[in-house]
Amino acid sequence: IFPSLFGPKDIEVPDVSNIELEEAKEELEELGFKIGEIHQIPHDTIKENYVISTDPRAGKKIVEGSTIDIYVSVGKESLTLPDYTGRSFQEVLTILQSQSRKFKDIRTEEVFDESESGTILEQTPSANTDIIPEDTVLIFKVSKGPETFELADLTEFSKNALEVYAKGNGIKINIASEDYHDTIPAGFVISQDVEPGTKVKKGDTINVVISKGKEELPPITKTITEVIEVKDNGGDGTPTKVY
Repeated sequence: IFPSLFGPKDIEVPDVSNIELEEAKEELEELGFKIGEIHQIPHDTIKENYVISTDPRAGKKIVEGSTIDIYVSVGKESLTLPDYTGRSFQEVLTILQSQSRKFKDIRTEEVFDESESGTILEQTPSANTDIIPEDTVLIFKVSKGPETFELADLTEFSKNALEVYAKGNGIKINIASEDYHDTIPAGFVISQDVEPGTKVKKGDTINVVISKGKEELPPITKTITEVIEVKDNGGDGTPTKVY
């Protein structure tokens, strides 16, 4: 009888879930349990380094001095972020919105670029970064396509003015030919192959025709022949022709 009175007693395993690991270990040891293995696993709601559960489970009566394993959270499971650059933003957005784990926020910054409108140029965080979607703001830099502007009326622009205009707008202006013009002075634009007001972009080429000024025509030479009749008063009355 006496050995049973003073032998190990059964103790109920306390619930130490959602308690910081060191605090949980102290509580279990104070009750006479030994700490066994610490298993670290991801958990969506329990913070990192806080207890998820024990084995044996909470509420079960076990012999004093028994070993208890603890399962502790390492926080939410991280994911490796794919490389989305070069893809359509709308396509990527549809994929992200269909996934079970949602990002904290998805933002865009639109910029002019030579690539097609809607193309992802950059992403933050960068590709291959380990992230927790629920805690991550995903930012995409997205192309608005090439920047365009309305082409000016280049008529009567000088060659120097053409150079300044082309440099300021990032376009090329090619002098395709030169021609005479009655009113536009030499060295100024007569016409252009792209209509004024047309939307153009950097890198486009515009062809123009430059005036050589008014054409100077050579003088016209005419030969005039005159016939003069002179009466012969001393002869037989027959007039004499003089050229």
